[in-house]
Amino acid sequence: MDLISHALFALILNQRFDLWVIVGSLLPDMDKLYTYPKKRFFRSESHTFIGEIPFASMFVFALSFLSPYFGPYLFSMAFGYMSHILLDFLAGETKPFRPFLKDKVDFNLGMKGKLALGAAIWLIGLNLYGGEIWISGRRLLG
Repeated sequence: MDLISHALFALILNQRFDLWVIVGSLLPDMDKLYTYPKKRFFRSESHTFIGEIPFASMFVFALSFLSPYFGPYLFSMAFGYMSHILLDFLAGETKPFRPFLKDKVDFNLGMKGKLALGAAIWLIGLNLYGGEIWISGRRLLG
């Protein structure tokens, strides 16, 4: 899924607009900075271990453990991070238990199914949070 779908999916699950949830939902794709130069663009090969369940579980546990000391922002980031992992698991080909197991999981939604899921996420997310995203963007830009 694309970054906007991940951000909107996280907001839909969170049921309120939270910038830190959006940040967390984008974090698992930071490994693309490593995989793109290696020409691994799609499917399970485009992720490193940070986009899979074992690392995500440890990362979310650490953020949740630290959130009482640093405020609710870390918990919001952890929520967004796990929403990204969930959406990738449901909509794409993943190796969810890497590095322990190399087995791939793919629910075979096909291109039409993925487009329908992405369109639904965009429509619902923008309907619920489009105004808040627009206002926040204008504030950030000046």
